[in-house]
Amino acid sequence: MKKFVKFLLVLLLIVIIVLIILLKMGFGFGGGSGSGSGLVSLVRSDDSAPQTDTDGDGGSGDLTGELPMVVTVTIREDKVYVEDREIGSAEELRSYIESIHTDEREYRLVDENSIRATYEWVYEVFDELEIPLDAK
Repeated sequence: MKKFVKFLLVLLLIVIIVLIILLKMGFGFGGGSGSGSGLVSLVRSDDSAPQTDTDGDGGSGDLTGELPMVVTVTIREDKVYVEDREIGSAEELRSYIESIHTDEREYRLVDENSIRATYEWVYEVFDELEIPLDAK
């Protein structure tokens, strides 16, 4: 009887270890897309979350209601982000800001070790659009 109980405990331990390994490797367990990031995938697929442009044309549709009234423009080295959306060029930034701008909306610049050239073209876009950019 003791051998049988020991056998069951060892078998249970092996099954638990195999399940943990499979979950870490992402074999489709959980609510995710099979990439091993089930919880993140569930959160990101929430229909109430703001949608970003996925077709890459820089167009955004009407996102004015989804953004806060104080929009954060972040420059990290040579990358520019408007809220969580990455912007690749001055033209894309200009187009996106024009599509979301309202008279009530304000823009705050956050500089995180920006490269000078990137910093300058971001400022140029806001100057051309005659939109004040508050640097913090």
